[in-house]
Amino acid sequence: MIESAQDHNVNSTHPSVFVLVIESLSRINYLRFMKKTKSSLESMGDVVYLKGLTKLASNSFPNMVPLLTGKRAYKKELENDSKGPFDDWPFIWKKCNKNGYKTLLLEETVGLTLFNYLADGFKEKPTDFYPRPYWIHLRDSVSNFNFENGKCFRQKTPFIDIFYDQAELFMNRCMKKSHPYFAFTFFIDITHDDFNSAQIVDSHVSRFIQKMEPQLKDSIFILMVK
Repeated sequence: MIESAQDHNVNSTHPSVFVLVIESLSRINYLRFMKKTKSSLESMGDVVYLKGLTKLASNSFPNMVPLLTGKRAYKKELENDSKGPFDDWPFIWKKCNKNGYKTLLLEETVGLTLFNYLADGFKEKPTDFYPRPYWIHLRDSVSNFNFENGKCFRQKTPFIDIFYDQAELFMNRCMKKSHPYFAFTFFIDITHDDFNSAQIVDSHVSRFIQKMEPQLKDSIFILMVK
């Protein structure tokens, strides 16, 4: 986990929070394959590397649930513990909403998202901006799409660029209306089956950080590799 925060024209009681998770990427592979991202992140200053990791179980779901709810999965601390629907869970974005934040949950691989893989997801949209229906339509519209080779929309636009375009749109709209935001973004596709593919996403992540640097410097920005 890498955390960057800078106190620069920030409302200290309501700083925006942007969390970016990259699936199946260890810290050592981050250092090996994502040199551009590392450089862009460190150029913002005030970067703290958190080197410890406490893994609770296999797969993303039981390891992300404590971060997002303060509860452990599979321990009967939550209703509908593994199957869902998960609407009643005490997600952190609900607390943020009560404090005036706008919220985002963004994942791009519809079959492997945290709360939809082998589960029922949500009955109602969990956050203010929840573009899952968009991604379902986008994936369905790709001819002969499969997980291994479907990295671009109609062989032109990388899905990762669409992913970051949506994050940018959300951030800019919040900034225009002076809303603090909580954004949880989870990029799954490219690294899920092959962690060596992190080198493919490096330039895309780096470009997003550089483009959105003014906003990210005014926020709590957390890049998680797991």
